[in-house]
Amino acid sequence: MNEAKKGSFRLRSRRFWASSAFFITASVVIAIHIGLMLHFDPPEVVFDRHHIQGGDYIGHFYQVRRFIQGIEGWGKSWVYDPQILAGFPVNTIGDTNNKAWELWTWALWKLGVAEAPAFNTFLLLAHLLILPVWYLCARMFELSRWASLTATTMVLTLWFFDSSVHFCRFGGMVSYLFSGYLLVLPIALFYRFLREKRLWQLMLVALLTGVVHLIHPYSFFGMVLSMGVLYFQAFKRLSLVEHAKVFSIALVALGINAYWLIVALDFWRYVIDSAFYGQTTLRYLPADFFGLLLDGTATGNIGVRTGFRFFYLAAAIIALVYWYRAKDGRFIVFAISIAGLLLLSYGGGHFSWTAQIQPYRYGYPAYLLATMPAASLVDIIISHRIFQQFPRSACAALFILLIPTVQHLSGEILYFFPHQLPKARNVGGNITVTGYPMHLSYVHRRWHPTDDYLAEWIDANNSGNGRFLVSMISEGEKLFWRTSAEIIGGFPYRNLEHAYANIFRPRRVEDEIVSERKFAEYLDAYAIEWIVVSASDTFYHSMSNLLTLVGHAYGYNAYRYKKETSLFQKGSGEIFASLNRIEVSETDPNQEIVIRYQWIHTLVCEPACSIEREINAFSKVGFIKIPAPHPAHFTIRNAYTTAVRTR
Repeated sequence: MNEAKKGSFRLRSRRFWASSAFFITASVVIAIHIGLMLHFDPPEVVFDRHHIQGGDYIGHFYQVRRFIQGIEGWGKSWVYDPQILAGFPVNTIGDTNNKAWELWTWALWKLGVAEAPAFNTFLLLAHLLILPVWYLCARMFELSRWASLTATTMVLTLWFFDSSVHFCRFGGMVSYLFSGYLLVLPIALFYRFLREKRLWQLMLVALLTGVVHLIHPYSFFGMVLSMGVLYFQAFKRLSLVEHAKVFSIALVALGINAYWLIVALDFWRYVIDSAFYGQTTLRYLPADFFGLLLDGTATGNIGVRTGFRFFYLAAAIIALVYWYRAKDGRFIVFAISIAGLLLLSYGGGHFSWTAQIQPYRYGYPAYLLATMPAASLVDIIISHRIFQQFPRSACAALFILLIPTVQHLSGEILYFFPHQLPKARNVGGNITVTGYPMHLSYVHRRWHPTDDYLAEWIDANNSGNGRFLVSMISEGEKLFWRTSAEIIGGFPYRNLEHAYANIFRPRRVEDEIVSERKFAEYLDAYAIEWIVVSASDTFYHSMSNLLTLVGHAYGYNAYRYKKETSLFQKGSGEIFASLNRIEVSETDPNQEIVIRYQWIHTLVCEPACSIEREINAFSKVGFIKIPAPHPAHFTIRNAYTTAVRTR
């Protein structure tokens, strides 16, 4: 009896210490994650009264602002904004990667949180959910708790120390990163549903699928292969009712996203080419493997640090072979999903249709998925005591190989802490302790008063009779909402025809604006009064016949068009433009009016006037024409429905 009690005590003791070890290890992983989060995204930045600075954060904040104004003012998610690009339908298609971010910010704003910190906390949400979500996914894919924790730790290293992932987070592509890991949760739940057939699992799959697409619609391409494989694996085992239940997932997801999908479909008529970023081809695979930066627009303006992703992919391949031999049901879904996503990532740039969805980004969910079989391999090695079966010479060889592996991966981590490394002595130039020049720390910084100097200068020089053409992308995006002036500039790759109002938007060779005469026609067409470019951009010095260099505006060159500008192409009068509305007054009722604002199909003219499209040489959408006769004072407004021509 005493022996039985002793055995029971030893069993309970082992369980206690095992649970304690797991809890302590998990706590360390969480603490490391929080520490890194606080380092790269300090609380004084996240909870500042200004939005996170730089990159896509500026453009996304503008979209969020216009969303809140549209919802509060008209009960709509989009607006016609005359202040940008001579009139642009904001949040129709270009913000489809921002829908959940808009709703999140609006909800917090309604609860009393200021716009900027409400906006910033979406990044915080993405940070805080990744570890619990990934652990839950791993458990649902039947990994042990230690293997699940291992996979979660692997994901932590990718989240902070894979160059592509880190650059996307630093640059503001938060929605895709968020959806890139969250999309695995409905896949894992679907895996369990097909085995256990529980209704709550199906309901969660449907709900999460809709939410994931609300965060980023490109999640579809990350999910469709995995869920398709799982479905066809179980196809013959499902009844007609169960097949219907599976298809209900798509219906629920469409319902959740219907409010913006309807708008996007309505504006699809204006969509143009958007294959500019993430255009990777097969040659980028060896470049990534060897850490070579071929093109910043393809893989990010950051040193290529990909050691962790390839380490996990290699481990995943070994684990998948083991799963295949063991006839493990998880093999087919992981093998096809990882291979398919990698093929899209490194081959999508070869095809025009996949080029439109920035193919490089799809490597990210592939690396994440690879952590699960990789962690399973670690679990197999430990639980089966594989190394004990190896001869000592093999163990010694593996230990020797481990040294350069740790050395290389440690170097990749140190890349992201340039200011924490010791200073190099007796070196010239900007050489650091790494032997290379200093680079960005990729830590988000706080707003500084100098960030608004250009906006203040523009407001001081705004006559109201012309527009400002701004070449710098981030500055242009900021000026859209920071000033009262009308701005042409910002992100040049907007994917609606209206984006051609921006001279910096790439266009067909035959449509390029290269001659001085053509440039003058462009300035006249869009009533450009000022041109603001980087101080290092001296191209416009050569156009002294057209432009006068007025001076330097806080690090920028400001040129003024010598010709007087007008927002009227035909006729004359006064114009006051605001969101969804253009007030025109003091016109001649018997003269046709054409104003230099871009047309959209939902605009109407009131009272007792009609609205037509006036084609111009630079954009197919054209300007707004009001045929005579018309009232001397009339209003053009966004009716949110296809305009019916009235008199």
